[in-house]
Amino acid sequence: MSASRLPLRSITAVLAAALSVGAWKSKPFVAKFFTGPGNYSRILALSIVLANYKNFPFVWHVRLPPSSTAHAPL
Repeated sequence: MSASRLPLRSITAVLAAALSVGAWKSKPFVAKFFTGPGNYSRILALSIVLANYKNFPFVWHVRLPPSSTAHAPL
C-alpha cells in the first residue's frame, strides 16, 4: 500500500481517541505523582531525567532524522 492511499482520517480519529482515553486514565496517577508524599524529590528527579534525555540509549535515533534532513542539500 502506498502512502498516498493510507486512510489518514481514520488513523487520525483512532489516535485522537486513544490519546484522550490515555489522558483520562492517567489523570489520577499524575495528580498523585505531583501531590503525594515526597513530591518535591519526584519532581526534581523528573526534571533531571527530562533535562538529560539525550543521554538515554537509542535516543539519537529520534534526534538524527530531523538534523539530517535539515542539512541535506536541496
